[in-house]
Amino acid sequence: MIWKCLDIRTYTNSEYLAAYQNLDDVKRARIERTRQRKDRLRSVAADALARRMLGEAMRCTPEAVRFVYADNGKPSVAGGGYEFSISHSDDIVTVAIHEGPVGIDVEHIREVSPRLAKKYFCDDENFYVFGHEPKDVDFEHMASTDIRMRFFEIWTAKEAYLKRLGEGLSHLRTVNTTLYPFERHLIDNEYLVTIYY
Repeated sequence: MIWKCLDIRTYTNSEYLAAYQNLDDVKRARIERTRQRKDRLRSVAADALARRMLGEAMRCTPEAVRFVYADNGKPSVAGGGYEFSISHSDDIVTVAIHEGPVGIDVEHIREVSPRLAKKYFCDDENFYVFGHEPKDVDFEHMASTDIRMRFFEIWTAKEAYLKRLGEGLSHLRTVNTTLYPFERHLIDNEYLVTIYY
């Protein structure tokens, strides 16, 4: 498994234009429907990073990498051999490639409502986040930075796991991530990356 990240604030206009030219028709049509400039930039940069990484792994140029799309819109590499997963949060884009199923998620560590944990985390996960069996008062506010970090460890693990399976986020509550091993990385003490493969 190989993963990389890219800060889109360093992405130049010429890099964007070159990457945009390399998009396939399906991806270009999606980007054309995207209203926010930052969302377009993230999408183009992620596509370019995935093509570059896959090209290196497959020993071909990024331009030679072709994607096919499932009915649900999920892309895969034409011809197989490698799978990939893309995630982005704020200014960071991440891509993981693997010779088998892989899922990656990145999240900007920030203030969030602990009610999300109550809604989407199972009992084991909430015990991990809060360090004890949580009471209703625990779900009122994130009491510490440690709790916030553990919240994002679970949140990113759920998303990475479901991406690896190719399932939607509607299954968040059904996954107990304390049962599986994940690879985690902290970027600039601001972003947490979790990978499952």
